[in-house]
Amino acid sequence: MRSDAIEELISNDPSWMVRWGITIFFFTLLFLLTIAWIIKYPDTVSAPLKITTIDAPKSIQAKIGGKLIKLFVQPNDSVNTNDILAFIESTASHEQVLKLSTDMDTISSLIQGGQVEIVSNHIKNNYAQLGEVQLAYQNFYSAYLQFKNYLSSGFYLAKKNYLYKDLNNLRQLQVSIQQEKIIYTQDYNLAEQAYKRKQQLANDKVIALSELKEEESKLLAKKMPLQQLTASAINNQSLQNDKQKELLELEKQIAEQKIFFYKLPIL
Repeated sequence: MRSDAIEELISNDPSWMVRWGITIFFFTLLFLLTIAWIIKYPDTVSAPLKITTIDAPKSIQAKIGGKLIKLFVQPNDSVNTNDILAFIESTASHEQVLKLSTDMDTISSLIQGGQVEIVSNHIKNNYAQLGEVQLAYQNFYSAYLQFKNYLSSGFYLAKKNYLYKDLNNLRQLQVSIQQEKIIYTQDYNLAEQAYKRKQQLANDKVIALSELKEEESKLLAKKMPLQQLTASAINNQSLQNDKQKELLELEKQIAEQKIFFYKLPIL
């Protein structure tokens, strides 16, 4: 005898998904494998390749045209940066141009290193055969002479030192004025106290009015130097301000001249 649950399971046919599921899965898997076999993804891709080197041969072209008068290298020779390869015909002396080029490189290094004071050791005015660059060098040399006035041995820095000395003297004078003013203020205070005592005596009819007037005159005489010292202190401070303005203006000129010389084209 079968139970009701078994009878129900036997009497009902399974659905098509249950009957054909394994077959459908098999064909789907077979289809995916076929597609994977047809469509390939290779690990390497063929492409054209050109190999070059950092030290590959390079063409050299002169910046100006001219007749070649001297050649220092031969075909297939190896050369380094800044090597001299040849001389082109020119009105200039090649030796002087090369010497000037070396001096300009040294000057440029000194300027960039902040060693402006020793630049003059490498600047000479004995280049007389520079040909096309003679005018450019003369302009450079003229600018250097103007800049030299701003160096430690020049006029402008000497003027700056004198201004600092004047300013220091004015400051010392200001201290002296203040000390003198303290002394005169104490003297004035003593005279004022004496005047107040005489004024009290005059109010009490102990001394004559003329004696009080005489003491008042002394007090006024003591007050006058104080006013003069105050005016001197104000005038001294004004002179100090003027010197400081001159120093600022001079330092501005020196800074501008240095910047101009730093940016001057080096031949």
